[in-house]
Amino acid sequence: MSGFPDRSHKLSVTASGLASAAVAAAFAGPGIRSIGQIAEGAPGSLVQTGPFGSQLHASDYVSEGVPTFMPTDIANGRLDIAGAAKITESKANELGRHRLRSGDLLFGRRGDLSRCAVVPDGAAGGLCGTGCLLVRIPNNVIAADWLALVYRHDYVQRQVLGRAVGSTMLNLSGGLIRSLLVPLPTEESEQLMAAFRSNEQRLEAESNQHSKLRELRRGLASDLLSGRVRTVKA
Repeated sequence: MSGFPDRSHKLSVTASGLASAAVAAAFAGPGIRSIGQIAEGAPGSLVQTGPFGSQLHASDYVSEGVPTFMPTDIANGRLDIAGAAKITESKANELGRHRLRSGDLLFGRRGDLSRCAVVPDGAAGGLCGTGCLLVRIPNNVIAADWLALVYRHDYVQRQVLGRAVGSTMLNLSGGLIRSLLVPLPTEESEQLMAAFRSNEQRLEAESNQHSKLRELRRGLASDLLSGRVRTVKA
């Protein structure tokens, strides 16, 4: 387990390099479209904000239930499923139009406007919460992980910061998202993305293994302290 930070760092550096190269290759290509143009030609696409704060009350939140993702649950391009607030299944069904599918894109609407994550299988059925914005475009039209990478790129972030409005805090709107110009992937960028995805899978596997070992060690320490497990003197 001691080698995990080094391996994780190396994989992260590799992923970052591959992502940057893939986006750079696309910007050198001929295809630039707005997200709105891409979504318009794709049946089933949508761009919508999360529910109003008035639609969720303190009594709707429970210790175990449907994860409801807020901007703070988006970090480093991933969703924090375990740390997300939970609501009842009945309340989630009331807000059914905001429920997430695997492959959706979730954006933070306030604060750090670079926050964006692809919804993984484990978060499908969760809810786009207050303060977030949901984008759904079929994967056969454009890959969600590609859009997420491009969105975080400086070229697109300059568009976001130049158009976002808000008197005390900048806000991301559905109209702003639709207006953003993004490069379509080229053959070269697709090849680099394949390598990026492979690297991401390795990083995810490393992270999951590390989490399991950490939980195992925590449980063992608890057992030793409680006396449920006794050490044997040699």
